[in-house]
Amino acid sequence: MNSTDLKKILIGHQPLLDVRAPVEYLAGHIPGAVNIPILNNEERALVGTEYKKKGQESAIQLGVKLISGSIKEERIAAWKDFFKKNPESLIYCFRGGLRSRTAQNWLAEVGVVIPRLEGGYKAARQMLLETIEKAVTQFSILIISGPTGGGKSHLLRAAQNFFPTLDLEKLAQHRGSAFGFEAEPQPRQVHFENLIAQDFLRLLQNGDVIQKPLLIEDESRLIGKNVIPEGLFAKMRSSPIVWVDESLKKRVDNIFEDYISNTVIALGSEEQGLALYLRYEKSLQSIERRLGGGRTQEIMLDLILAKNHYLKKRDLEPNRTWIEKLLVYYYDPLYLSSLEKRNPVVKFRGSAEEILLFLRSL
Repeated sequence: MNSTDLKKILIGHQPLLDVRAPVEYLAGHIPGAVNIPILNNEERALVGTEYKKKGQESAIQLGVKLISGSIKEERIAAWKDFFKKNPESLIYCFRGGLRSRTAQNWLAEVGVVIPRLEGGYKAARQMLLETIEKAVTQFSILIISGPTGGGKSHLLRAAQNFFPTLDLEKLAQHRGSAFGFEAEPQPRQVHFENLIAQDFLRLLQNGDVIQKPLLIEDESRLIGKNVIPEGLFAKMRSSPIVWVDESLKKRVDNIFEDYISNTVIALGSEEQGLALYLRYEKSLQSIERRLGGGRTQEIMLDLILAKNHYLKKRDLEPNRTWIEKLLVYYYDPLYLSSLEKRNPVVKFRGSAEEILLFLRSL
């Protein structure tokens, strides 16, 4: 299967069955693939050890022994059920070799014929990496920049309907700050890169990105634990910006809405709300070295006071105090210092609404 075929599979969301062990799947997989392994993590480890000690033939024999009887029947039944629901699916393992061929043969024994993705995950991963490298040279980029709380993420998502965008925070499952964790765990680094590549493939298929610059929110190299690929990050840092210019009050309102009112209320229970505040306290401690001990202690007291108001009165308004101080004492100096070093070309400056109008004019 050539790279063109593989691109069509990824763009078209063709169902994929990944029969590698869960640990391999979590480390990185083809976006959209479903994992129903032929060997679980423990079985894979045993077979791997056998391979190192006694070679391939002995490892195969051990695998057949481990996956036999009712265990084999259960796994075939799970694959069969998946194929019944997804008749256009393909099956793959790491190199498109032994494990996927074995699964194919077992399915054939019960009357199910499922094609195999040639080259497996290894070939797909290589193609995805090449996609990122090529996209960086093909696309021009426009960065949404501005102080924290300006609503950059909301602006990016509002522009998605009429402008080519790449939402790195969505792909990373993180809002890009010390306080930006999401309920869902972040993808592993390799899979984060795979997701970026898949979005690039879709953008190229759409064609708009050739006519217009690709809109990306300004990010540091790290988004939570995920690292923006080197070539892409370098291109972002050298690209022009649109500057979101909002008042401090408006920015405090935005942060309050995103991180407090919507989040705390959405959690529902007092126990979950308390857990969120404790995570915010931990996040504040994580920036103490840069913020300074005195400021950290001051803001921590405000945060604890806000937490107590929530627990006693369900009053969220006191959170505005620590949010404003955090913006003024920490995020604004940090952001402006980084921007001064880059000295980017500013294409437009205005409110989020004005920037949306500017983007439509392009």
